[in-house]
Amino acid sequence: MTKNINQGQFNRRGFLTASSIAVGALGLSSLGLNSRAFAQNTSLSDLTLGVATYRGQESYFTEDAGTANRPYKVDYAEFAGGNLIVEALASGSLDIGSMSEIPPIFSIQSHRQPRLIAVIQGDVNNQVFLIPKDSKIESIGQLRGKRVGYVRSTTSHYFLIKALKEQGLTMKDITAVALTPQDGFSAFQSGQLDAWVIYGVFIQLAKFRSGAGS
Repeated sequence: MTKNINQGQFNRRGFLTASSIAVGALGLSSLGLNSRAFAQNTSLSDLTLGVATYRGQESYFTEDAGTANRPYKVDYAEFAGGNLIVEALASGSLDIGSMSEIPPIFSIQSHRQPRLIAVIQGDVNNQVFLIPKDSKIESIGQLRGKRVGYVRSTTSHYFLIKALKEQGLTMKDITAVALTPQDGFSAFQSGQLDAWVIYGVFIQLAKFRSGAGS
C-alpha cells in the first residue's frame, strides 16, 4: 500500500493555476512559430508544424478547435513531461507545445527562454509525496537524509522545493534523485526511493500497483 504525506500548506491552488502554450526559443516570427518551420519553405502547404503532445492527452489541433482543415501539416511528437517539451523547443526540434507554468521558469534560469503565446486555465494541484507501504515517514520534515525522487524542471521539482522550504529544509538536506516519470515509477516500485514526488496518472498507477485504495 502507498500513502500520501499530508500536503497541508503546500497546495498551489490560488498561486499557480495555469498551464501555458509555448513556442520555440529562438528565431520566432510574428506568427509565433519557430524559424525552423520556415527554414526552407515559404508556402503553408509545404509547412510541417512540429507539435508536442502528452500520452493520453487530446491534441489542441482538433475539429472542435476549428483547425481540421488547416493548410499546413502537423507532425506530432509525444513527450513524458513539460520539461522535455521546453528543451525540444529550445533546441529547435519542436515548434509548439503546452506545459505547466513551471518548466519555462526553470528554462529561463538556464537562459533558454521560450515565448509563451497562450494560457490554459486549469487546476494543477495534482501533486503528491508518495511513501512506500511500510515506511515510518509521516511528515515532510522526516525526509532529511532520505532518497527522494522527483522530475527535474517540472511542477514536481517546484513542489518539492516549496515543501522542503516550508519545513526549513533545502534540496541539500535530502538525497534528491532526478528521474523521468517512468524511471521514477520503477525506482519507487523496487524500493530504491524513500519518497517520490510525482503528478498525474503516475499517482494512480503507483497506488494501483502497490494495492492502495483511492
